[in-house]
Amino acid sequence: MKRRTLLSSLASIGAVSVAGCIDDTGAGGPGTDEPTTDEPGTTTGDDDGTDTPNGTDDDDDDGSDFNPDEQTEAARFEIGSPEGVAFADNNKPVPVHVRNDADEERDFALQVTRPTPGSSDDLQLRDLGTTTLSADAYVTVVFYVPAEYTLAVEGDGRTLTEHQLDHGDFECNSGFTSITVAEDWSVETGGISTMMACPSPAARTIGVGQGEGQCAEAQDHTATVSYGDEEVSVEGTFITPTPCYSVDVAESGYDDESDVFELVLEATENDVDGCVECVGQVDYEATVGFEADFPAHVSVVHRTNDGDTEVGRATWNADFELGGE
Repeated sequence: MKRRTLLSSLASIGAVSVAGCIDDTGAGGPGTDEPTTDEPGTTTGDDDGTDTPNGTDDDDDDGSDFNPDEQTEAARFEIGSPEGVAFADNNKPVPVHVRNDADEERDFALQVTRPTPGSSDDLQLRDLGTTTLSADAYVTVVFYVPAEYTLAVEGDGRTLTEHQLDHGDFECNSGFTSITVAEDWSVETGGISTMMACPSPAARTIGVGQGEGQCAEAQDHTATVSYGDEEVSVEGTFITPTPCYSVDVAESGYDDESDVFELVLEATENDVDGCVECVGQVDYEATVGFEADFPAHVSVVHRTNDGDTEVGRATWNADFELGGE
């Protein structure tokens, strides 16, 4: 799902402070993104009629005044490349800034992980090493390829936070995410973004091609799904009562909440005088052309008298490898 809860509206990212932005995950202690709530302080009125929290007119440094254009970037790392990203206008890079909001120099270690291509549960790991940040300086990690990632931030001998990204964080809006580490090593995650309405993935064309049915060599329905430049291809086998059937599209649709496009196929009996008596299989190829954007996932379902069964699924950029610097 494309990220619809945006953090703040602005005309120019570089010219606007982050002060007053809505925090997208809340402030939490070390190693967690869970929000915490401070007890409300007392409010007193000064002679000029201005209310000041907690009886003082000193500005507390809550990490909300971060502006990358006005503070020092100590290092920058890039994950992937902008070259070859499909629907690039709707999948802009996602910069994540890790800021040292302290009065002294401190070290921060960063690691990026993501799923390994294939069916393995192992994770790819890219170690970005340790960066020394002076007071109020920051390090940037830019993610270019729409996919699932975890950015781990370590400091003070422990993991301070693990920031999650997925396909929905890549969209048509421009902005950044900030991970601010306070003097006591607590973490606040926030950011800023423009507020354009981004188009959702939509199927432009759907086509199904197939050969003649034949007696089945197996009993299982199958489908292999793969992403192309602006289309998704499916190669599948539909098991039928006899070989004299054709595969057609029953229905299709995109669910914004799960970011899944579902293609439902069914087999209909051909109008023929006679057919060989055997369980059949129909091999087919289907192509779905998309406009505006790709869905994060594509599911292929075969509909039979026994109900609907998912026989194939693919995730966009599932084969992306983190690589090195």
